[in-house]
Amino acid sequence: MKNLKFERELNSLIYYVREYGIHRVNINEDDIKKNKDNRHAFISSVHKGFNLAQQNVIACLRKILLEQKQVKLNIKKANVEKSKSDKAKLNEQLHKLKYQEHVLRRIIDSIAWQMLQYDLTSIRRLYHSHSLIDITDSNIESCIRASEKIANDNPLHFALINDISSFIQVGDLTLCKYGESISFIELKEGIVNEKVYKVLDSFVENKCERFLYYSLLNEGDKFKEQFMRNIKQIKSSNDTIHSINTGEGFSPHYGVNVTTFQGTLELDNFEAEMIELINICKKKNYAISVIEGCLLVGVYNTQKFPSNVFDYWVKDLEIETPIYDLRQNFFDPFAYPIFLHNFHTKDLIDIVSGRMVIKMTIDIKAWLSTFEKEGYEYRWMTAKETARSNSKANRNAKIFTINKRGIEIKKGAFSVALGGGLFIRMFTRFNTPSSIKQYLIETGKHIAANENNNIGN
Repeated sequence: MKNLKFERELNSLIYYVREYGIHRVNINEDDIKKNKDNRHAFISSVHKGFNLAQQNVIACLRKILLEQKQVKLNIKKANVEKSKSDKAKLNEQLHKLKYQEHVLRRIIDSIAWQMLQYDLTSIRRLYHSHSLIDITDSNIESCIRASEKIANDNPLHFALINDISSFIQVGDLTLCKYGESISFIELKEGIVNEKVYKVLDSFVENKCERFLYYSLLNEGDKFKEQFMRNIKQIKSSNDTIHSINTGEGFSPHYGVNVTTFQGTLELDNFEAEMIELINICKKKNYAISVIEGCLLVGVYNTQKFPSNVFDYWVKDLEIETPIYDLRQNFFDPFAYPIFLHNFHTKDLIDIVSGRMVIKMTIDIKAWLSTFEKEGYEYRWMTAKETARSNSKANRNAKIFTINKRGIEIKKGAFSVALGGGLFIRMFTRFNTPSSIKQYLIETGKHIAANENNNIGN
């Protein structure tokens, strides 16, 4: 999709997700809280905006995914013809299209985060490391029909289509009913699926194993395989929902029993400082700051000031922690969606386009020294030790590394290797280093009785 058209579409999508519900009802916050009818009108309007965003994302995604397929075919042709120049241009075009795809999916993630009440633990449970769904090849029409029916039947309900999210990999739809917990819907469309669920419904009704045996006795191998797939999907969904709602249970993705820290810990953030830096950048073409003496932030108008000066700044300070470009947000299913920050829409689009670049890194030694003041020790793990630990860990629980070495924090019997999710919170949710330290300490207290853990949430 051409850049100008993509930015116009993005402008509308941001409006639907963030502002539509507010602008379409002339009700103030007190009216919403005190009056049930006003509250329902507001929620219905918000859901209408979500539905409009979802419809437009699907339309844009289809175009972009089809363009990707055509470019891939052209790359194959360029390979046959051994045209290096054509291949380079096509690869650049493909990279841009994939970037646009991820940006669109993060719009949907912005809705999902709100539905899940910004709970990163629940969000992580819903991600099973599957590939993103190509909706031009999937049976998304049944999801669209089901979502539209739910919206038409009751405007207080909203059904998110999971195939267009970057992280919800449980069920076909995520259903939000006003006043109730979220739930996940598995659609039963398709002749085989309908037959499978008919057998399951009858089994639940009869509660007889012999009934199930005879129901499957004369069926072919394909039907039995589909039946078992559906059983596994249902079990996976139920396990995930149980762990989200109760804070404990079996994680089918991790293959272990999990317990979630249920305490409430408000984490401070530096979003206001980030907005101020953006405003300064718009006047001076750049702005820099150091948050709490250890977190470096740089904001740059790349049309007039190169962002690589941030890299030189970090190098001069001999900081070895990797630099985080905020656009990496779009490729991380666990990153806090940038569209949920209180940035002006134009600033968001400038960041997406690369006209404005925000970079961050942390002086890890300065941050770790704050733990020492509270009686903690830390040590750098060896490269072999770190590699061994990460080889056993799930993708979502890998140790944070600098030069292939992890960091272990210790105090008494408590020991933890720092996970990368802690720093993603700083760089995408703008949680302050001190609040991340406190989060780590409080979570550590919760798991201190267990064996050593990696904390990456």
